[in-house]
This record gives sequence, structure tokens and C-alpha cells, in this order.
Amino acid sequence: MSSATVLGLMSKKKTSVERHARKKARQAHTRRTLKQLAKNDDLFLDYSIQWAEDERTEKAKDNNKKNKEWKRVICGYNNKQPGKLQQCKNTFYNLSSNIKRAMPSFNKNKKVRFAEDLSTVCTYNDKNKPAVL
Repeated sequence: MSSATVLGLMSKKKTSVERHARKKARQAHTRRTLKQLAKNDDLFLDYSIQWAEDERTEKAKDNNKKNKEWKRVICGYNNKQPGKLQQCKNTFYNLSSNIKRAMPSFNKNKKVRFAEDLSTVCTYNDKNKPAVL
């Protein structure tokens, strides 16, 4: 090899073809790197979402187990019918309510009544200050 060829290879100046090839290689490397980062980001998001869903599912299952335990405790007792004393109280209360509804004369509570004479009209004088209670 001649010294000119060696010096030509060693020179710092690059031709436009070499610069263009390096630019395209750099752009391709940047695209590959950005795709890889996006893929990693998607994988991270997928993992995070799956982890959160698993956590929520686990909490829901625990809550469901606790509810089942409470139902088992509550259903273990015969709470479907009240006792005989409570049944008697309920019967007398229903009977008295029906009688009061049927005969309003037994009811001592006063009812609201509107005035029969509607000729009286009250007006408000805006010059006077209203009384503060």
C-alpha cells in the first residue's frame, strides 16, 4: 500500500456519502432505542395494571369471605320470627293503629285548618323593618 492510500484512510475528512450513511445509521439506532423504550414502558404499565387488578381481586375475595362468615354467624341463630311477647306487642300496635285510622274522634291530635273567611288580606310594608326574633 502506498502512503497516500494510508493517509487517505486516516484523514479526518469524510465524504458526503459517508456522512449520509452515518446519519442514517444514527437515526436507525435512535428509532430502535425509542421502540425498545416504548416496549419497556408498555411492559411496565401492563405489569402495574395487572398487579393492581390482582390486589383488588384479592381484597374483594377477602371481603367476600368476611361477609360469608358474618352470614354464617347471623344465620346460625333463628332470627326469622320474633318471640311470642314481641308478636303480641306488634299485634296490639297494629290493632290500635287501625282503630285510630278508622275513628278519628279517638285521635286527640289537633289538625291543621285553614281560615274559612278569605276576605282578610295581609300586606307587607317595605318601609318598616321586620322584627328580628
